[in-house]
Order: sequence, then structure tokens, then C-alpha cells
Amino acid sequence: MEKPESRVDGSLKTEALGTQLSVTLNQGTLVVIHGQQSGRTTALESGSLVIGSDPGCDFRLSDRGVSKRHAQLSSSAASFVLKDLNSTNGTFVNGTRIREVYLKPGDTIEIGASRLKFEPRVEEVRIPPSPDDHFGPLYGKSLAMRQVFGILSRVSPTDTTILIQGETGTGKDLMARAIHQESARRDHPFAVFDCSSVSPDLVGSELFGHLEGAFTGAHHRHQGLFEYASGGTVFIDEIGELPGDVQPKLLRVLEAREVRPLGSNRSVPVDARVLAATHRDLMQMVRDGEFREDLYYRLAVVRIELPPLRRRVEDLGGLTRRLIDNLRGVGAEASLSEDALGILKAYNWPGNVRELRNVLERSIALAAGQVIESRDLMLSSSGGTHAPSAATTPSESTVSPQGAPDLTGKTLNEIEREVIRQTLEKTGGSQKNTAQVLGIHRNTLREKMKKYGLKPGDEI
Repeated sequence: MEKPESRVDGSLKTEALGTQLSVTLNQGTLVVIHGQQSGRTTALESGSLVIGSDPGCDFRLSDRGVSKRHAQLSSSAASFVLKDLNSTNGTFVNGTRIREVYLKPGDTIEIGASRLKFEPRVEEVRIPPSPDDHFGPLYGKSLAMRQVFGILSRVSPTDTTILIQGETGTGKDLMARAIHQESARRDHPFAVFDCSSVSPDLVGSELFGHLEGAFTGAHHRHQGLFEYASGGTVFIDEIGELPGDVQPKLLRVLEAREVRPLGSNRSVPVDARVLAATHRDLMQMVRDGEFREDLYYRLAVVRIELPPLRRRVEDLGGLTRRLIDNLRGVGAEASLSEDALGILKAYNWPGNVRELRNVLERSIALAAGQVIESRDLMLSSSGGTHAPSAATTPSESTVSPQGAPDLTGKTLNEIEREVIRQTLEKTGGSQKNTAQVLGIHRNTLREKMKKYGLKPGDEI
């Protein structure tokens, strides 16, 4: 049996046990063995905790020798790291003052007049697949997707930082929005930042804000996304594109829960849950020195990988029905023939669900009637095909639909011209509707029509 493509990690590992996911969580326990709060115990469950006298700290110690934010305990893969946060009286491990140290089982930590003992503990949590075929706007009846939904139902209500991984077009943005909607932060802002769409020079300003005069062109104070979304969720898309000089600043936000706007020497407290997504292999980037290891582990407290569409072919029938329902503003009532569905099941879907939506939107516009036939489908030759699943009948494995335009040997310009021509024909020459179907601006459409010598109503 093929191992499900979905993957969820705590600090250590995940493995499939039958139809369940076994999540091994690396956790630690602190016990106060001497001091005013002797006997108090706390567990590290969310990636890190701050120790100090401030009421906002995760583990508060009230004696006078403890700074407001004294030290921080974090989990990193199979290790635990204790870091002094520039405290006044210092942090000591086994009698030695430390700045940052990996803890071992049984280590004694001295903070002010308190003495704490550290003990790691490992907890295995088996999470069954969800019985539902959806989670928010996400759909899937396949085991791989229902395993993901099972995890989401557990972690969404918490404040846990989550790293979402998956190929382009698998629905990472939808997943982040669904997590936010299922959390206690749903009534607060959901701020999205795409690292790949902003100039590297402006990333720090957009995330953390800046003061007037912080740099050339900074004519007024700008509130960053972390300040704006305080109380809510910040979703950082394409985190693999985050510039190297911004990575330590983001790590500080995650650890200290505060931001320092560019041009300021004062930090601003923030309270935002962080969700991040990428289509890149961040662990390989860590090995290549392109991404900070400590930031990776701080982001990947829980890691969820969305399976590609080609690995969940059994979801195609339900997906197409839902997508067509959402596209009724473009076409009237529409449905998909069995032959057309068979072709979709045989296609490899390099663009995943996003590509499927675009194909259906284009096919609704090109279809002669309300039923989308195989001849109405225009699939990219780069997609190829995959072996049909057990649910795919021999008749469904046909790749080239009879009557569909043969694009073999044509240039990309010729293919683009033909797509525009057919869409113009189906929309009665309406440039507005043609641009909407093709997902481009009307001015872009006009430029392409001029380039290819096309006019509304041309029969070429």
C-alpha cells in the first residue's frame, strides 16, 4: 500500500499506523524544586515558553531576583534550548551562568532564588482521520485529505504555529484561512503577506513597520502587519523566499512576541498567531545554508503537507462539482460528462486544484451546451498523464479526447492565439467576458488581440 502523502510533524516525527497518524511530540517539563513556588510544574507544549516575573510570561516566577522576561525554553527537533533574555541577575544551569545551552535530562536551572529541574518527556498522539469530507472550504474524501482534516481539527483551536507545505495550487492559502476561522482569533484580523510578491528591501517594513524618516521615502509612520493583526493571525506565504536579513527579526517576533519598527529603538508588544506556507523544501534550504535552522523549527511546531491532486484522484468528482457550483457566475448551470471526468482523472495536474479551477472555468465558456464534454477540455501538454487509480475504469483512462483541438507541434504563441480566438467566439466577441474567463486584465487582452491580429467575431 502506498504511504499517504500527507505529513504532520510535532517536534520529532510522524508515521502512519493503519488509518491513523501517529504524532510524536517532543515536550519538556519544568518543576520548581526550591523557592516560593516549590512544587509548581509546567510543560512545554507549544514550541517555547518565556520565564519571568511579568504577568504575561508563560511561566511566572514572583521572587525579586527574576527579571520581567528572564529566560526562554524552546524545543528544537529532538533538543531543548534554554536562553537567557539579557536578565539582570543571569540564568544558571548546574551552577554555571549561561547565555544559551542545550538542556539534558535532570539539569538544574537557577533563576533568582528559584531552582527548577528539567525533565524531557515524549508523548505519542494517534489522530484518526476525520469522518468529514471537508474542513472549511477544503474538500477531500480521500484518506490523505481526511488525515489532514483530523489534524486540523486538533490544532486549529490552539495558538500553535503551523507550517503548511505543498506544491503550488494545492490550497495552502485556503487551509490557512480555514485554520483562522476555526480558532478563537476568528473575529480579529487575518493578515496575509506573500514574501514572493514584495521587494526584498521592503519586506521588513511591511512585516514590522517603520517610523517616519527611517529610510529614503519613509514620509510617515507605517504600521506593520504584526501590529495590525495583533489579536489575530499573520499568514506568511512563500516563507522560503524570506530574505536572510529578515529571518532573525522574524525569529525574535516569534520568541519575544514583540516587533521593533525600522528606525525605532523601542519594541512594541504584539499578539499574533503565525501560520506560514511554502512550496519549497525548507529542510533542504536549512542544509544548504539558505534558511535559519532555529527559525525553521520555531515555525514548524506543527507541519502539515497538503497532498498533490494527482495523489488523490478519487477527490476529482466531488471537487469538480464544487468548483463548477462556484463558477456559475461565469456560466449557467453546467455539469461534466463521464468521458470528460475520465480525462481529468488521467491528467497529471502539475498546477493542482488551481489549474483544475482554471480548466473548468475555460471549459464552461467553450462548451456548446450546459454539459462539458471531452472536446471542451484544453489541458496543458506539460501535464502529461499518470496511471489511472483503481477507481478509474479503462474507458476513463483516455488521454486525447476525440474532437479536441490537436495542439501537438504548435508553438505557445499559436496555442495562446487559439485559446483567445475560441473564447472570444464563445463569449460573442465580448472582450470583458473573455478577459474574465481567461483571468487577465482587459488591457492585456487587447494587447494580445493586437499582437495576434484578432478582432471580436473573427473566424480564423
